Amino acid sequence: MEDRIKPMTITGVKVAYYFICKTMLHLFSHNIQMERESEDVYRAELCNRLKHAVF
Repeated sequence: MEDRIKPMTITGVKVAYYFICKTMLHLFSHNIQMERESEDVYRAELCNRLKHAVF
C-alpha cells in the first residue's frame, strides 16, 4: 500500500500567523474563509485588530 503524504508548505503568511494568532493560522492552513458580509464578522474583525494593535 502506497502512503500518500501531503507535502507541508510553509509561507511567510503562515509564519506571521504562527506568532500573531494560532486560530488564524489553522483557518488559513485549511483554506477556511470567513464570510465578509455579516455585521458580526465586521465587529469581531475590528476587535481582533484592536487587540493586536501597537500604539
